[in-house]
Amino acid sequence: MDIQPSLLGYISVAKDWLTLIIAGCGVGVAWQGLRTWHRQLKGTSQFDVAKRLMLKVYQIRRDIEYCRSSVRKISIFTHNEDGQPIPEREQLRYSSDREMKDRFEYIIKTSSEMDFLLFESEIILGKELREFFQPIEEVCYMLRDSIEEYTEDYNQKDGRFHDAEERNRYRELRQIIYSRKGDAIQTKVDSAVREIEKFIKPYVHG
Repeated sequence: MDIQPSLLGYISVAKDWLTLIIAGCGVGVAWQGLRTWHRQLKGTSQFDVAKRLMLKVYQIRRDIEYCRSSVRKISIFTHNEDGQPIPEREQLRYSSDREMKDRFEYIIKTSSEMDFLLFESEIILGKELREFFQPIEEVCYMLRDSIEEYTEDYNQKDGRFHDAEERNRYRELRQIIYSRKGDAIQTKVDSAVREIEKFIKPYVHG
């Protein structure tokens, strides 16, 4: 029995439509797969940068605690960095100043690494992240300036001051440089770390 030409035309059109539908479904499945892959990749990137940044935050907190610790073991230097001999009466002061600056070097290194990582984190996690780091940055700058002022202007005085203002400033510097349990500086750092943890926690724990 011969199939009518019109019926053959309908069959051809139906096959074309079926081909288009199948192709469309394939594109849809592929698009959905790409979207899922993109979400997974984004989630992986967020987790990775959040984890690395949080570890760096804990490191800078530890470095600040170490730098300000009042427990110190000072090695006495008899020669300065240029190899020149140091008078015996000045050796303890020189060694103390050098040890103080060496401790701060840990903060400089970690702070630099954290700042570089923060640029990447702003892109992936959001620019609002940077404001949570401001208190830590302020403490680092305060420590740097205080150590510099103390070692250059005050540590060599050996308790001899011109007036009460100079004596008070000496005490202020020591309160910044040397930690006391629950002092304002450590409280400021701990508070900043908690706020950063709140922001980063969803990216780390999902």
